[in-house]
Amino acid sequence: MKRFMMSDIHGFYEAFETALNKVDFSGENQLFLLGDYIDYGPDSRKVLEKIKALQEIYGSQKVITLMGNHEKALLDWLEEYADINRHICGVEQYRDAEWLLSDADGDYGTLRSFLSARHFQEFTEKEARLSGDSQNAEAVRLLLEDAGELLAWMRHLPYYYETERQILVHAGIAEWGGEDWLCVTSEALMVGKTTVSRGNFYKDVIAGHISTAKISGDRTYDGIWSDGSSHYYLDGTTWRSGKIPVLEYDAETGRYRER
Repeated sequence: MKRFMMSDIHGFYEAFETALNKVDFSGENQLFLLGDYIDYGPDSRKVLEKIKALQEIYGSQKVITLMGNHEKALLDWLEEYADINRHICGVEQYRDAEWLLSDADGDYGTLRSFLSARHFQEFTEKEARLSGDSQNAEAVRLLLEDAGELLAWMRHLPYYYETERQILVHAGIAEWGGEDWLCVTSEALMVGKTTVSRGNFYKDVIAGHISTAKISGDRTYDGIWSDGSSHYYLDGTTWRSGKIPVLEYDAETGRYRER
C-alpha cells in the first residue's frame, strides 16, 4: 500500500493534473491533499471540483482532503457576511474576515473562478456603488447561488488525519504535547502554524503551508524538504515553480520518496 501526499495547489489546475498523473489509485493506495486549494492561481473552483469528483469516484477514505488556511479564511468570510442585516443593525460584531479584499484574492481572481460570467459582471458593475459591507454581502450572495453545494462540501473538510506512521495536517501541530498532541492543538494552529518543527517525534509529521524555499533557505528550491528525522514539508511554491511536488510513502518498505 502506498500513500501519495501533496499540498498548496492554490488554484493551479494544470499543475495539479500533472501531479495527479504520478498517483497510483489502485488497490489500497491513498491520496492525501493537505489544504490550500484556492487563491493565487486562476482555477480555484476547478481544482475543488476535481478533488470533490475524485472523492466521489474513489471514496473519502481513499482521497483524504484536509482543510487549509485559505479555505478556512473563505469559509469564515462567508459566515460573517451571509446575513449582512445583523451587522448593519449592530446586533452582532463581526470578526476580521476580509477574504474578498485580502491579498489572497487580489483582483477578485478567486471570486471570478467561482462565479458564472454573468454574475461576476453583475458584481463588478455594482461594487463601486456599494459600501465595503454591502460589497462583501453581495459577493457572498452570488457565491452561495453559484457554488453553494461546493462550499457546503468544503465546510466539512477535516483538519488532520492520523495513520499508524504519520500525522498529516496543513500547517502543523503542538508537538510539545507528545502523544497527547491532539488535546493541546487548536484548529487554528493546524491551519496556521508558522514555526517549522524539526527533530524526532513519535510519528512523522507531514505538512505544507510554509514554502520549502523558505525552510531550506534557498529561494529557488521547489521540492519536498525533510529534516532527515520526523518532518516533511510539501509546499513547493507552485505560483512560482509551476509544479506540485508529490511525496510517496511505501508502507511495505517504510520509505519515502519524492515523485
